[in-house]
Amino acid sequence: MKVYGHIEKTLGPMIRSWKLNDEPNGIQVLFFKDEHLDDVSLYVTLGLSNVSLNIGDKTVRQEFIFGAHNSFSDEDIALFLC
Repeated sequence: MKVYGHIEKTLGPMIRSWKLNDEPNGIQVLFFKDEHLDDVSLYVTLGLSNVSLNIGDKTVRQEFIFGAHNSFSDEDIALFLC
């Protein structure tokens, strides 16, 4: 299963996405409503795991997931994550 499929299977359907640059493999931010908390939205990076991070003798690939209260601006959070 691809990363995007796993994210939607786990968090439900994506509501919106942002891509803040025109690079073909640039990082996107995906927006989801938390199914368990009414006032919380979830933001997930997609594409960050295409870049490896070397930590000591290990190579790590990861995406970020970020939860925020709905009172915060979606655009500001997307900009923060990209």
